[in-house]
Amino acid sequence: MIIALSLTCVSLLVGFSTKGQEIKIADSLLAARNFELASVYYEKAIFHADNPKDYNSYLRKQADLYKKVKKFDKSAEALERINKSNLTTLEKSDLFYQLSFSYFMIDNYAKSYFNWLQYEIIVSQDPSEDALLLKTLLFAKLEKWKESQNAFLAYTKDSSNSSQEVFSAIEKIKKKSPEKAENLSYIIPGAGQVYAGKPLRGLTSFAIQGGLLAFAAYNFFNGYYFSGTFTGVSLFYVFYMGGARHAGYLAEEYNKTQNEKAYNLINDLIREHKKRAINRP
Repeated sequence: MIIALSLTCVSLLVGFSTKGQEIKIADSLLAARNFELASVYYEKAIFHADNPKDYNSYLRKQADLYKKVKKFDKSAEALERINKSNLTTLEKSDLFYQLSFSYFMIDNYAKSYFNWLQYEIIVSQDPSEDALLLKTLLFAKLEKWKESQNAFLAYTKDSSNSSQEVFSAIEKIKKKSPEKAENLSYIIPGAGQVYAGKPLRGLTSFAIQGGLLAFAAYNFFNGYYFSGTFTGVSLFYVFYMGGARHAGYLAEEYNKTQNEKAYNLINDLIREHKKRAINRP
């Protein structure tokens, strides 16, 4: 009954809103979990804001709303609109942290890293646990393993052998060079695929290209120069160049898989730490 009445009141407010009332309506809609309409009224409040402080405050409310509903791209857009010149040092550091977090959540690690650097420049005290956790995961995504390890140790205050062993193992993970894979396939068709960890594809590539060369040679030997050139040689060239590019692609995919394994190992460490913290008396 109470919820129904509150929703009715919100509806009435929405119907008769005037300039200056938008923020109250937006807050009421947010409390009623009408997130979509609340975002509209936050935007109206932003548009009608009379001073820079209110303008920034309303944008932050809108960003928090989008964060609540996991629309991190829109949250980042709202945060980017905030006028930084009117913020205190503490507000700036929090803004850059929130931007870094939002970009991290939409896999834009370059922008997340850029905002993290701004955060680190401004913050004068030790980062919070949430900030250290973000740094651990962000730097892992960027393959900055040593920085990720230092952030993890600061976050957990744990220098146990188990965590040291995991990060040591991560640093020893071997990668494949896409350039080397491509060049190997130029020298010996299929060799790049074998190097990239796909021997069957390498053998298939070698067999196809070898078969096309044999077909071209057979046609030339029997005087079918047109067929030998435009069928055998042309197709061989297509598969030869495409096979080399494919080898480079496979090496990149191999590296992505290795990076994901390393990232998952760090995630496992974080989950174990949280589990121990919950069970700790």
